[in-house]
Amino acid sequence: MKLKKIYTGTIRKCSAYSLQQLYEKSLDTPVSGYSHAHIESKVEKENAILIKIKNGKYVDIDILKTLRDYLNIYFAELSLPSLSIHPSKEGELFVDKDSLAHYSNSKDYNKQISLKKIKKKKFKK
Repeated sequence: MKLKKIYTGTIRKCSAYSLQQLYEKSLDTPVSGYSHAHIESKVEKENAILIKIKNGKYVDIDILKTLRDYLNIYFAELSLPSLSIHPSKEGELFVDKDSLAHYSNSKDYNKQISLKKIKKKKFKK
């Protein structure tokens, strides 16, 4: 896997989610199609190692258990539970976009690295 796809970040759980309608100041009428999401969340997991997949979502490396899971990441990337940076409902896990950072300080983000080695290194700490 290329280093540019591997990040560290905080996984949060949405504890409250509500949409608030935006209003025009002069008319006190709702602006159609525009609303603001009010989100409250709690930290579920700090310093999680995350893999960015094709659809812009992230997969926590800790859910990779079997060879099939690893193959899904390398090829299909779609059948594993993924995390967005925006929750859509209460109770949903999501990645805090402000906490995302590349896993490695290396300038060569196209360098290949083994996910199994990353996972083993994480558990040694």
